Amino acid sequence: MHGQKREQYKARMRDPKVAAGLQHKANQWFKLHDELMQRGGTLDLTANMLMVNPDPVYLWNRRRSLLCDDDDNLKDLQEELSLTQKCLERNPKAYGAWFHRKWCILKAGREETVLQKELGLCANLLNLDERNFHCWNYRRFIVGCLAGSSNGEIVLGNDDGQVLFGGQVGGSAKENSDGESNNNNSLDESKILALLESEFDFTTKKIEQNFSNGSAFHYRSKLLPHISKEKFSLDDELELVHNAVFTEPDDQTAWWYLDFLLETYKDVIDLESEKTMLEELVEAEGGQTKWGLLGLYQVLARMEDQQEQRRDILASLKTIDPDRSARYEDMLKSVK
Repeated sequence: MHGQKREQYKARMRDPKVAAGLQHKANQWFKLHDELMQRGGTLDLTANMLMVNPDPVYLWNRRRSLLCDDDDNLKDLQEELSLTQKCLERNPKAYGAWFHRKWCILKAGREETVLQKELGLCANLLNLDERNFHCWNYRRFIVGCLAGSSNGEIVLGNDDGQVLFGGQVGGSAKENSDGESNNNNSLDESKILALLESEFDFTTKKIEQNFSNGSAFHYRSKLLPHISKEKFSLDDELELVHNAVFTEPDDQTAWWYLDFLLETYKDVIDLESEKTMLEELVEAEGGQTKWGLLGLYQVLARMEDQQEQRRDILASLKTIDPDRSARYEDMLKSVK
């Protein structure tokens, strides 16, 4: 879990009571596993095992095989959605559970009411852990399904258009098993763009709740090129990042996003204004902020006649971040 120090975790695992409890759970697991192997497996048994431990992918594979053996099992997959939700509440980062849920959504027919409920589930799970990248990935999949994709992919334009979200189940939506075009985003492009703008608003909300949300910033960077001019303001975007870096200058998340903005909008950003703002931040931190200095360096690198200040910054970085002094020496070679 985020915010948990490695040594604290290791110390807890060395506690005899904790170790004994884990051993007891492991013994229970092996007993259930042996029973499954002897009996060939049933839907009830796999469900019981997965609710104890939702991680083993082979159990999810076995369950899907059992479901496909009888068409009646596939008529109503609400029970499967309930099972995966219980498993994810136990372990929100179980790869097998997330994949099984995607499989269920595709088998259930991707009805809009179901998909909207899935977005709500994602919002609830991200309230518990806003940086759960499994959940963010699943949310992108659901958005793709809302756009009419057969596997979560969104393609803007014609068959040669830009792939915004890649397919997550079964390969590219552009081509089916017969090699034929299968770009089936059933919504028209204007509605897809409106859906993306709604997701853009969602990332704003999550970032404002926690500036250290790298997953939200990453998702936002993918959405940004498709947000309308009426919705997007570069000044507002820079203000969002400035608030983040001034709030927690030693958190790298917002600094990476600032670098993305500097590169994406390098022809329109007021670099002189950014330089002044970051110099004020570095001064306020007594010159001891690694990421502030690196951010200022990236701005200066995009300006002319700033070699001397760039060299000074690299010299400071070697002092406050000696573990990476070789990197700064290498960066110095590019300052001419």
